[in-house]
Parts: sequence; C-alpha cells; structure tokens
Amino acid sequence: MACILLFCASASGVARGEEVMTFYVSATNIVDGTHFNTVTAALDAVRKNSSGTCVVRLADGVYREKVVVSTACRGLKIVAEERGKAVISWDDYAARPGPDGAELGTFRSYTMRIDADDFEMDGVTVVNTASDSNVAAGGRGVGQAVALHVLGDRCTFRNCTIRSYQDTLYLTQKQFIDSSIRRLIDSEGETKDKRRVSRQYFERCRIEGACDFIFGHSTALFNDCDLYLRQRGYVTAAATPEGQPFGFVFVNCRITGNRGEKPSMLGRPWREFAQTVFVDCEMDESIAPEGWRTWRPGDGRDKTVYYADFGTTGKGANNSKRVSWSHTDETDKESYFSGREVNDILVDLLKGPDGWSPVR
Repeated sequence: MACILLFCASASGVARGEEVMTFYVSATNIVDGTHFNTVTAALDAVRKNSSGTCVVRLADGVYREKVVVSTACRGLKIVAEERGKAVISWDDYAARPGPDGAELGTFRSYTMRIDADDFEMDGVTVVNTASDSNVAAGGRGVGQAVALHVLGDRCTFRNCTIRSYQDTLYLTQKQFIDSSIRRLIDSEGETKDKRRVSRQYFERCRIEGACDFIFGHSTALFNDCDLYLRQRGYVTAAATPEGQPFGFVFVNCRITGNRGEKPSMLGRPWREFAQTVFVDCEMDESIAPEGWRTWRPGDGRDKTVYYADFGTTGKGANNSKRVSWSHTDETDKESYFSGREVNDILVDLLKGPDGWSPVR
C-alpha cells in the first residue's frame, strides 16, 4: 500500500508547542479530512493548514502526478521512506500542446515545481519520462523535458535522484520566468516581481541527463553528488545574472557518462555572465579535454563568463587542454576558490544576507 505521511515542522525544526498536522496519502485510502489518494490533494490540505511548516513522508511507489509545491507550503519537507523507492513521474515536454492549445514550452514541462521557500526533500526520485520511448527506439529524445523546476529560496535536496534527458534540473528565480516583464503569476495567483537571488543546496544526489541538464539563474551548491551523462551533451547551462556573486558550484562531485557516447562538455553559457565552477571533482573520459564551449561560435560570451575547475581529477580533468578562457589552479590563483578549504566553501557560499547554512 502506497502511503504518504505529512506533518508540520518549522524551517529550522519543530518549535516548542507548535501544532503538528498529519495527513496520509494512499491509493486505497477512504478520503476524509486527513486521508487522500493523491499527492496533490494532500498538498491542497497542507496549504489550508499552513500555520506551521510541513513534512511529507513518502512510502515506496510511483506517483504519476505533475506536482506543484506552492508558495503557501513554505518550510515543506518531503522525505522518502527508502532512497529511490518513492518516484514522482510525469512525461510533459516543451513541444507538447498544453491545456490552452499553446506548446507548454520549457518552463511548463516540469514533473515537479517548487515555488515555496525553505523547502527540503530527502530520498525522493523525480523523473520526466517524455524521451524514454524515443531514445529506446534509437532517437535522441523529444527536446526540453524538465524533471525538477525550483524557484524557491533556501531549498535543500539530499539523497535525491533527478532524471530526464534535456533540461533535467531547472534552477531559477521568479523574476526570470518571463524575462520580458520580469514577473511570474505564481501558483497562489500572487504577482512576484521583486528581484532576488534564489539559493539551492544539493547533497549526495544523483542527477542524470544529456543536453544542458543542469541549467538556470540560481546560486546552487552541489556537494558529494553524482552527475551522469546519458548521452553526449552539456552538464550545465548557467544563466547567472550580471553582478550575482556565484552561479553553479560543484564540490567533491563525480561526473560519469555513457561509454557508448562521444565526450561531452562541462558547460556552455545560456546567458552572457554564466558562472560554473568545479572544485575537487572527479571526471571520467566522458568529459572532453577542452571542457567548455560558448553558446554559439563567435557570440562573445567567452569574454564575460566565469568557468573554472580547481583540483579536479580523472581522465576528464586534463586542465592543460582546457579552452584558453576558462580558469584552473594554474591560471587563476586569485580566485575565491583557488586554494580555499572545501569546508569554507560549503559554509560560506550560500550564506547571503540572512546567514543561511544548510550544510550539516
């Protein structure tokens, strides 16, 4: 019997005397005020009882749902009973027509979207299966198909698996969803147009994809994660806003790939001021010696991006052959990352103005 347990906690733990609300989800439940048949129905109940923050406990099972964690679910925590056994799965993709008849586009192709701040998830697998049958038949997939789309600030993911092909993990900020007007009508119907930096932390996660499979505008720190290239492509496509101190930073991570594919790149810049850094990471031969590319030849982004790998090891860590505009231990000894203790990076990088520190 598939079951989900939800109860309330604060972002920093359960406050003394705080009421804890508990909800259950199972395919065999008799629906009442605390028992539901879908994750979405349970989250609706959480929104109505959001005086505390909430934890969702998922039993083993595949949950075929397109899930949105709304801004009203601030502080929500979702935990699987056993890593990898609770799977949230959907199959939308950018070119699929949506309910309004228009193509969904990348931004609406997600399996799971996190609007809430102070969100945590542990042990859950989130997949977008849109390309699976196409690839199984010898194709290269159906294009952009996001598995996990995160907009919230101070979001933490531990022991999770996130899988698709193109555009697996989208990490962004509310004001960049529609760059023409810099605003998003979020899942609560509230207009958000305040410029801010969204921060996300990933620890002991596995992220699988092919083309640009970790992309977006956020400041994101990946610690002790496994990145797997299912096909030849690009690990990252950062779009770091100009003036933002950090983009994507990978520490103590491992990059491997499908041995039947040609070598891939660490990244290419989706926007002009993209920042991506690998520190003390291990890379196998799936990474090409040059390491990085611009978005398009001659676009000039090689002059504005910051791409670097410091202390990397493995067959894909041939710094002597990296593109001349990237940074390494030898070429950039003044960098924040060069020679800095890993623990300092883990503690300092996501602090921001509120001193947030998700590292345990």
